[in-house]
Amino acid sequence: MYKADIGPLSAPTVPTAGTSRLGSLEHSQMNSGHVAQISGAHGAQFMFKGGYDKVDQTSLIGKRGIGMDEDLKVM
Repeated sequence: MYKADIGPLSAPTVPTAGTSRLGSLEHSQMNSGHVAQISGAHGAQFMFKGGYDKVDQTSLIGKRGIGMDEDLKVM
């Protein structure tokens, strides 16, 4: 485990992993489950992250996500 020294503080680093835009609850659980297995095999912790209300900057008609209410249920 790596440690980050920030001024007088020292803390273990925790990698973040997840999707840039949340999908369904099932999809998020599948993704975080895979990352948990990989992290656990190496004795590491991780923080699952998922973007919400994500603007698709390559398309004017792109989806922004599953909506704030559904995002909050997932997280």
